[in-house]
Amino acid sequence: MDHIEFFRNGGNTSIDNMLPLCEKYHHLVHEGGWKLTMTSGRIATWQRPDGTIWQTEPTINRRPWRRADRRGDQSLRCAISTAQQAK
Repeated sequence: MDHIEFFRNGGNTSIDNMLPLCEKYHHLVHEGGWKLTMTSGRIATWQRPDGTIWQTEPTINRRPWRRADRRGDQSLRCAISTAQQAK
């Protein structure tokens, strides 16, 4: 889970400030100059380093993983990659 407002900048460690990101998108935000914001309704906006909006979409709401749930491993997919596959 990644903080939307970085922890080092005072971001809370709460579900309202967290989103699962795969390694690729984690590095875009933390090292690549991309900005990620999320509304209280869990609408995520990705902004490129030049300030243009790349994508605004609802985040994927996931059920908590259960051992008996065979789909649990799929719930670990990157939120953005999964959203793109659905298009």
